[in-house]
Amino acid sequence: MLNFSGTFDTTNALAGMFLWLIFGFLSTLINCDLQRFLQSNPYWIHFFGIIAFFFLFTLVDNNTSNIAIIWVKTILVYFLFILMTKSRWYFAIPVLILLVITQSLKKQLEIKIRNNENVKEFQNKQIIITNILQIVIFALIFIGTSQYLSKQYTEKGKDFSLFKFFFIVNKCRINSSN
Repeated sequence: MLNFSGTFDTTNALAGMFLWLIFGFLSTLINCDLQRFLQSNPYWIHFFGIIAFFFLFTLVDNNTSNIAIIWVKTILVYFLFILMTKSRWYFAIPVLILLVITQSLKKQLEIKIRNNENVKEFQNKQIIITNILQIVIFALIFIGTSQYLSKQYTEKGKDFSLFKFFFIVNKCRINSSN
């Protein structure tokens, strides 16, 4: 029988998921002037994105690094996030699945260490698997971004702009097969 003691509280997890979803709707509370400013100034959207990632990393993780290292990692992760958002779904979904696998392995190692289990063999396998999965994740992100960039370049021709590709927030068509 599975022992569920010591895991996260289910109601807290559900509340956290709803909180995450609700935050997406809060942008409508911003006055129209600020909304227009953000929509016409993509740099500010990315600035707020970087700040949000920084807050997430400082709140969720027990950071013992120098603050400069945290900022560099924040910007690097945000850069990878932006690249991933510029990939087709068939690249993004496998990346998300592989991220779930790597985080599951990491968490299982933490649990084994906390329970004073013999972790040497698991840790060695976890390191090897995680390193391989990280390479696959980065490859999928870069290949997916390159493929989507090529598609956009072909479709837009002389109207294509790298700046717009990476920095402009697009409105998506829901009923499109693309």
